[in-house]
Amino acid sequence: MKINITTMRKILLFSLFFTKLLNAQESIPFYNNDLFYKGGFVNFYKEAHQVIIEKKLAPCDKKEALYHQEFIVTNKGEFKKIENSPNVFNANKCASDLLDQILPELKNWTPAQKDGNNITARSLFAFFPDDLFDNYKDDYDKKF
Repeated sequence: MKINITTMRKILLFSLFFTKLLNAQESIPFYNNDLFYKGGFVNFYKEAHQVIIEKKLAPCDKKEALYHQEFIVTNKGEFKKIENSPNVFNANKCASDLLDQILPELKNWTPAQKDGNNITARSLFAFFPDDLFDNYKDDYDKKF
């Protein structure tokens, strides 16, 4: 099989772009605590539960559904979902779809701090949809 020069250039350009994108995300510091949301994980899950109730969202058929979401909170407190993160494997479309409806409604994202300054940082949380429907309890905090 022969590959022409134009195809090779496209492959090279795509490879460089993809490598640059991965390096950009890896250069953003990772923090693994609950400071990314005002009130921590307890308030994060409480507000997510409220969105489920207010929007009358339906639970997933698979009760054991689990989804991990990697994300960035900018230095201005803006949430950005990292799509297709290489750091997590998610095969549950229902949980992913629920998050896509819940996350835009959450407004209390908090930037990480370093040396007294807000910084952009990334983090990860676990999402068990079933725990936020009928099984929800006040002070819920899913620990790994």
